[in-house]
Amino acid sequence: MKLSFTVRHPGRKKAFLADRAYFFEPPPQTLRELLASLVQQELRLFRERVEAASRFENGVENGETFSGVLIRDEAQIREELHQTGRAGFGMTGSCRDVHEIPDEEEAVRTAVSAFEDGLFRVFGPRGELTELDGPLSVFDGETLTFVRLTFLAGSLF
Repeated sequence: MKLSFTVRHPGRKKAFLADRAYFFEPPPQTLRELLASLVQQELRLFRERVEAASRFENGVENGETFSGVLIRDEAQIREELHQTGRAGFGMTGSCRDVHEIPDEEEAVRTAVSAFEDGLFRVFGPRGELTELDGPLSVFDGETLTFVRLTFLAGSLF
């Protein structure tokens, strides 16, 4: 089953995340299964990006060694963030090892807990999906929308 997802924030016209397609085999029967599968797929993609970055930083690609790679260190990243006025919490540059990737079960529990706490809502073509363990009525090719309901400090309501 192929489903597309988009992420939106209240008060913004543009989607935070453009439609992204995911494949589910077997198709999820509940919202809990859907969230778990999404988290697992995203962790797998993240793990692949970290492994590729690690190979690149270590100067090894396809079993061959190369040199002359310019790598920004954390001090350069902090200085860039300071100059642009952005706040960074080390998530982008700090996970350089596959062993630092969050545990899959813990990540799924966190996603389910965030849904239960109302930090985001999920909408399908026939309305809001509210029950984690109720039957999931989505069909192949449909788009689901995640709406983040959290605000950063200092935002205007």
